[in-house]
Amino acid sequence: MKKIDFIIIIIALVLAGLIYGGIKYNNYLVAQNSKEIYAEIQVNGEIYKKINLTEGANDTVSLETEDGKNIIVVEGFNVYMQEADCPDQVCVEGGAITKIGESIICLPHKVVVEIKGTGTSEVDAVVN
Repeated sequence: MKKIDFIIIIIALVLAGLIYGGIKYNNYLVAQNSKEIYAEIQVNGEIYKKINLTEGANDTVSLETEDGKNIIVVEGFNVYMQEADCPDQVCVEGGAITKIGESIICLPHKVVVEIKGTGTSEVDAVVN
């Protein structure tokens, strides 16, 4: 391995670390700007569970209904659908949500996971 290869690897690792740290810090700031932030899980329009995210949380929620099975994971300020036995897998492939107003919806199983709170939400666009 040449010296330049070693330098490129070190720079790539440092950049990856900075990006990872920036994402974690941004999630921390979102939580700090909110008085209360929580993930609300609804099944068939009824509130099933609320998970407080203000200080970060670690939780796994397994749902088994007559419509199917879903596994929701909370890691810190990130909430994502780890597993679902629905045919389209849109809820699983959508990735994690972290901000107030974001949601994960599994239509076949009638499951909605939404981040709510008393802080500010970020608006992507306003259409007139």
